[in-house]
Amino acid sequence: VVSTQSTGIQWLKLFSTLSIILSLVIMWSLCAILTATDSFPEGNAARVVNLTEKVAEANWFYFPYPGQFGTPIVTVGGFVGMFAGVIGGVIESIGDYYACAKLSGAPPPPKYVLNRGILLEGVGCFLTGLCGPGVGVTSYSENIG
Repeated sequence: VVSTQSTGIQWLKLFSTLSIILSLVIMWSLCAILTATDSFPEGNAARVVNLTEKVAEANWFYFPYPGQFGTPIVTVGGFVGMFAGVIGGVIESIGDYYACAKLSGAPPPPKYVLNRGILLEGVGCFLTGLCGPGVGVTSYSENIG
């Protein structure tokens, strides 16, 4: 609960701290309702039936390996979109490095440190993409400060 002294209003931080769990609960509830009303045809992946069996059958641990989803397909649109994301990530990371140095009282990072940081973020993203999770490895502004 957050208290605002100027207005005296208290806000519950439900949507900021529990957003992922809340969205899962809402979607599972919606799928359960639509399953109960037979809105989904038999065999649809969104049907909530035999939930305990599906949870029992699911793998608890899974180790990704390179090429598990087949050969990558590269398109011009995909390349342009990913390149825009990379440029945005590089700009954010450079700002993160400077912000972290300023907050910690260290001198601004030299260019070679920035280059190494960006290179290692790229290597990390390549390795995660190679194994399939598709999760970017980069600095996050939220973690600074």
